[in-house]
Amino acid sequence: MSKVRLVLKSRSFGFRRPQKAEILIFDRVGSEEIFEYLDPAGVHILDTRGESFNLYVLILSVLLRKNYFELYVGFVSPRVCLTFIDNNPRFYTLKKAFPEITTVFIQNGWRSFDAMDEIKQGKDWRVDYMLVHAREIGEKYKEYVRGNYEIIGCFRNNLFPGLPIKKNRVVFVSVYEPNESLVVLPGTKRIIGWDEFVVSERIVLPLLKKFCVESNFELFVAGRSAPEFPEEREKYETLLGKEGWTYSPRKRKWSSYELACASEYVVGTESNLLYETAARGIKTALFTFRKRLISEFGDAFDFGWPARIGDSGPFWSNIPSEEEVVRILGYLKRVGEEEWLKSSRETMEKIMHYDPGNTRFVKLMQKLGVPLKKEFQGAQG
Repeated sequence: MSKVRLVLKSRSFGFRRPQKAEILIFDRVGSEEIFEYLDPAGVHILDTRGESFNLYVLILSVLLRKNYFELYVGFVSPRVCLTFIDNNPRFYTLKKAFPEITTVFIQNGWRSFDAMDEIKQGKDWRVDYMLVHAREIGEKYKEYVRGNYEIIGCFRNNLFPGLPIKKNRVVFVSVYEPNESLVVLPGTKRIIGWDEFVVSERIVLPLLKKFCVESNFELFVAGRSAPEFPEEREKYETLLGKEGWTYSPRKRKWSSYELACASEYVVGTESNLLYETAARGIKTALFTFRKRLISEFGDAFDFGWPARIGDSGPFWSNIPSEEEVVRILGYLKRVGEEEWLKSSRETMEKIMHYDPGNTRFVKLMQKLGVPLKKEFQGAQG
């Protein structure tokens, strides 16, 4: 989004020169999770999406023909700069401009890297620390961004507490997009609608519903839309009918976690939440069919990418067939807890670590001298 559009959409403006701060969070999105651990005193947030704008810095950036964000960072002059938005190229440029600042990004979701392929040419992107889900994705980041990676798993998943499991409950994790159309891949002209996008769901959902009915299990769909937007529920009614399942809208930020992490079984296609529940030890089925059914979807839509794991395994499959769905659901139902944990952990180590309480993150913050809340000041990783 252009600077002019950001200014026009801004809800508040500052007029004074930004004050110096020891720690800077680059982009407000995700800062509430980071503040679960950091002492807010001495921490400053730089809004990058138009939530607020500093007119002092803006005017100076126009007069000097300098980058607004780099000027702002220069005024704050932090020791450490953190962001929860790991795919923002602006953040990657800060290290070159401010070599004395320690820069840290936290991977906050699944990444395909298609957009980065388009804009990387000739760029010198650097960070000090990339806090990533697992080794293979860390190595992938290093193809684009110079720096070291630390394996912490999914920050948000590590933050969310464990919950008692409700037996005989199955949750299907929705990947519904509120938009009626989806751009398949950056750089392509073709746009597909929901009806074409849900080719995987058309195979999985009828069989999942039948499985739940025959097993006397409750079936829920964890939605991505707020309760006041019924379109998502209506879309799933075309796939599942109106009876025999329950739609659970996203009533609050943690709704999907609250439902999935308290269920005996979790099922879905590409959602990052599926990898998170599997990493927790919850019985999870992943049907990553979409690449085989829509040609524009690349290798990043295979199970566990960029790790090379294979097209099928006990609880996952890239092969779109009813037989694979029946096989995997049957496996989840009959496998014992000990065997499941052994099998899933061997696989998930390559894809998604699980570190309850984010002890590895806390340990790194201690190493960097980042002020933490009292309860984490003596924590050990």
